[in-house]
Amino acid sequence: MRVGVIDVGSNTVRLLVASVGNGAVRTLREERAHLGLGEELLRHGRLRRRKLEEVADVTAGFARIARKLGVRDLETVVTA
Repeated sequence: MRVGVIDVGSNTVRLLVASVGNGAVRTLREERAHLGLGEELLRHGRLRRRKLEEVADVTAGFARIARKLGVRDLETVVTA
């Protein structure tokens, strides 16, 4: 089975796609995009629309990558 996770952190959005089976986990693909959400919050006191749109675009792109690799269940978590 192939699984995927998108992690939205304070500075970086990451994608991990892995194959899970027979008691083993094998990484198939990793991606990352530095968006600097924490810096945006410190500088402006909030996330501006442009930055939120950037997060949406990156996560949508990562979701497309995961789907092309055969991921059926994709989880997105916010860890910031």
